[in-house]
Amino acid sequence: WSTRTHEIAQQIVTGLYPSRLTTQATVDATDAFLESLGDEAPSLRRLILESRDGVVRALKAQAVDK
Repeated sequence: WSTRTHEIAQQIVTGLYPSRLTTQATVDATDAFLESLGDEAPSLRRLILESRDGVVRALKAQAVDK
């Protein structure tokens, strides 16, 4: 994160986040990562939170479909 330009770092983070793994385990792992991250990189935190929110929305949609 700290060795890349913001644009490249953003592409890496959003591209590597497992957003297609719509499971509670993905949300839990994301929460653990965010906990360990603290306040060190607010931009990284925001990107991860946005990706996490997508997984949470997908889980809610899947629950409604059942």
